[in-house]
Amino acid sequence: MLSHDEATDSRYTVPREEEGDKQVSPTASLRASVLFFRAFNSTMARTNKLLDQILRGGADANIPFSGMAQLLKRLGFQERIKGSHHIFFRDGIAEILNLQPQSGKCKPYQVKQVRNVIINYRLAGDADA
Repeated sequence: MLSHDEATDSRYTVPREEEGDKQVSPTASLRASVLFFRAFNSTMARTNKLLDQILRGGADANIPFSGMAQLLKRLGFQERIKGSHHIFFRDGIAEILNLQPQSGKCKPYQVKQVRNVIINYRLAGDADA
């Protein structure tokens, strides 16, 4: 992600179109593409790291809830929220995952449920899509 200084620094922003000027310089376009790629790559790396951590099963009590929700969405699950319950479902998967945050983390037994769904349905490769 860009820091506030990078986001406001003219070296990192794409120039706005002036009236009658519809072209963006190739350098500015390239910079914007590189920044997008870095942010996208960083998100993918975090998602893959979290997926590895879940599949290893060594730290089920230390999985951030927001990361788990993001991972499940990346795996193609849809989310429904009712109170503190975040319900994840996906076509072709019989199990419904009902997760609740606890101090910003996932409950260990719920991480185990998610791990079993990922393994049983072979979803680990879907995180890259």
